[in-house]
Amino acid sequence: SYYTIDTPYQEVAHTYLLNSLRQMNNGIKSDVRGVPNLGSWAKNTSYKAQFVSTMLEHHTDNIVFLDCDAEIPKYPDLFDSIPESYNFAAHTLDRYAWYRINNGEQFELLSGTLFVRNCIESRKIVDEWILTCKLTPQIWDQKILDMVLKKNGTHVFPLPLAYCYIRTLPGGKEPIVPCESPIIVHNQCSRTLRN
Repeated sequence: SYYTIDTPYQEVAHTYLLNSLRQMNNGIKSDVRGVPNLGSWAKNTSYKAQFVSTMLEHHTDNIVFLDCDAEIPKYPDLFDSIPESYNFAAHTLDRYAWYRINNGEQFELLSGTLFVRNCIESRKIVDEWILTCKLTPQIWDQKILDMVLKKNGTHVFPLPLAYCYIRTLPGGKEPIVPCESPIIVHNQCSRTLRN
């Protein structure tokens, strides 16, 4: 994961993700870095594609990217058993079930928890993700990733909701869809901090 230096996200990363990792006594390897602020929330989130690329180059293992406001209350053992036929794993949110709205986009790939297999094929997808983010800065990086994966016919392993559980609905309301035992929780700090 990464956070932007000298922004509220620096404290968010320490409060949530880094604190959560410290409490894990089972040796989850982590690499959480502070990066320069690029000037806007959109630019800082679009950096995710480049950051994933850097992590794939820096590490030999598969990686799991988490947004810096995530917490890991339980060991995420599913990442140890994702079939070799999948190079990516993410949760696809059913927006109607989650928000009870129907605006034409029912399913949304979430990149707050993202498994990436460290292989040549994944790196090609990530390179295309980076390039497309640069060419279309008006589109959210998460939507671009979804478009690139679909364009390339990449099968994405479906992570269960427990691996990308959003703690609250907008306005702090309780989620409509319950999750008894979340593995990775997202606090959605961008709702108040993105501006």
